[in-house]
Amino acid sequence: GLPVKNQQGDVLGLVTDLMDNGAQSILCVKSTDAKSDKGEQLIPFIKTIVRSVTVDKSSEKYGILVDWQLDW
Repeated sequence: GLPVKNQQGDVLGLVTDLMDNGAQSILCVKSTDAKSDKGEQLIPFIKTIVRSVTVDKSSEKYGILVDWQLDW
């Protein structure tokens, strides 16, 4: 249920699941934008993509920060 944002501040959606493909974990992120045709994105949960994870709801950085573009 954590929100996922990219480094440009775009909200990609909310985490709905965490899968494992054998090589790495994969975040399943469902778009929260009703106008978006993205539906669900699969984002590798690896150090080069996931920049930070903050679970403290009182923090302004709450959620997952990723190096991922809206159009990927």
